[in-house]
Amino acid sequence: SEGPTNFSVTLHYENWEVTTATASQTLPLFIKQPVRVELGEPSIYDSDVQPGDPIAMSLNIVNKGRGKIYNVSIGVDGEGLSMYEEYYGGDVLPAAKLGADVLITSEQAGTHEGSLLVTFEDSGGEVYTEEVPFAVVVAEKPQPVEQIQTGEIEQPKSGVSTGAIVGGGAAALAAAGGGAWWFLKRRKKSEIS
Repeated sequence: SEGPTNFSVTLHYENWEVTTATASQTLPLFIKQPVRVELGEPSIYDSDVQPGDPIAMSLNIVNKGRGKIYNVSIGVDGEGLSMYEEYYGGDVLPAAKLGADVLITSEQAGTHEGSLLVTFEDSGGEVYTEEVPFAVVVAEKPQPVEQIQTGEIEQPKSGVSTGAIVGGGAAALAAAGGGAWWFLKRRKKSEIS
């Protein structure tokens, strides 16, 4: 295991007078496990991004060592690329995995090649930085289309509105129905008399 420990050294010897002697001493020793971190391939989730839009990515960080790694953070390196927001993942225990979700952005259109910079520390405070390359495509922003109408502007036609036509048709049907009712009523009266 990692950390301080003690060990004893005992020395048996004979001096020039052939006298046997023994010397013992306890020595401190700090055991440090090697850092073994495995970084996966970054997954890029956004494919249709424009300049200034966030680009979502995820990266798996696996601690394969026997000691904890501390202060895991991720940055980005590449021309025209920046972090949309800073990422701090904290500590990762031995035999554990950290799924880091980060957002990067670019203000320029085109294909951008860069690296995610994964930084962490071991138990002794030694800082390690590993790079994971990636490439993203940022599309051009669509240009606004100006719609300027040239030529003569057509004026609405004056005349009877659609509401007046529908209302007039309804009135004509009502009058025809009323007239038919009156005619039938009259006919029944004349048959009775």
